[in-house]
Amino acid sequence: MRTLENGLAVSNRQDAVTYPLRCLKPLQYLAWRDRPMTVAKIREKQSRKGFKPGQSNNPSGRPYRSRNKSTLALETLLEGEGEAITRKTIENALNGDMTAIKLCIEMLIPLRKDGPICFDLTEMKSADDSAKAMASILRTLANGDITPNEASSVSRIIEAYRKTLETAELEDRLEALEQKV
Repeated sequence: MRTLENGLAVSNRQDAVTYPLRCLKPLQYLAWRDRPMTVAKIREKQSRKGFKPGQSNNPSGRPYRSRNKSTLALETLLEGEGEAITRKTIENALNGDMTAIKLCIEMLIPLRKDGPICFDLTEMKSADDSAKAMASILRTLANGDITPNEASSVSRIIEAYRKTLETAELEDRLEALEQKV
């Protein structure tokens, strides 16, 4: 097989079909380099989807809770030395080593990711009250009392609560209709 200047693959075989190489998928292109593929062979390769759902080349798979060899080796090296390493880090922190101080502080006082948000929010007794609650959040955000991320979090909570109230209201209405019938 040889490649012409216009990008076509040419073969001496009669049953081989020539395709522009740029139109072929990588798998087909590799097959073309070795030997030309017939139309039937190309269609057969395209029809295969790979592994069946839930199966792989290794049916037994990696055992549950198995651990990497490097992790096991590190644990073996550090086994029994954790207390001594911690004591040395604390001593270094007490001697003024800023890295050790930072490490100790991070371990003792983890970074606070979320905190309570204090602002006035109208009470929601029905799904219609959610519009008033959202307006209250928007007003608080506009005043700069809460951040956009905090407003977004509270909005998601209010939306979930609205859906719950709406579902409860629909259930009550459905029960009332069923009792009438």
